[in-house]
Amino acid sequence: MPLPRFHGRIVLTVDVSPWLRPDAACSPERLFCHVHGRSRAAAQIIPGWPYSFVAALTPERTSWTAVLDAVRLGPADDVVWAVVWGVTVGIIVVPQQHRLIALSPAAAPALLGLNSSALYIGVALGGGFGGLAQEWLGLAPAELGLVAATVTALTLLWHLGTTRHPAAPMTPEPAPANQTESKARPAH
Repeated sequence: MPLPRFHGRIVLTVDVSPWLRPDAACSPERLFCHVHGRSRAAAQIIPGWPYSFVAALTPERTSWTAVLDAVRLGPADDVVWAVVWGVTVGIIVVPQQHRLIALSPAAAPALLGLNSSALYIGVALGGGFGGLAQEWLGLAPAELGLVAATVTALTLLWHLGTTRHPAAPMTPEPAPANQTESKARPAH
């Protein structure tokens, strides 16, 4: 089967969709799947099997895709992604939040909300700039690592050049010896 192409490139998408099995209590390797829009407006956690799909997209506007592969995700797959996500996010977010709370405990809820929003905006902008780099510079997805490393290095240099360093604490100058003696002696 020939794959559809966008300007000579094959465009793939990956999605995870659950096959919900709430009544199958003894299904092997059943996981809890996060789903939206089932009989309530709120998100729900329902037992089932998550499947990861890889599909080729067509240049036409259609809801049809060519599914190339589908793999059922098991408990070990969730653990790996949870560890990767926890380590990469936790290394950055936890110290930031600790510092924000220490700076102004009274404004902590607002500061933490703004910090989370800024992180999500950064992730969205990174994806957008990555797409623009692919289109404008003709980069393949595998070549975006060099672009991301360059932007990270430039950002680090800018941060180091513009961050104020705290001044050294001033040590009090010792008082002259004759003033110390006169304060220690009682007046006659």
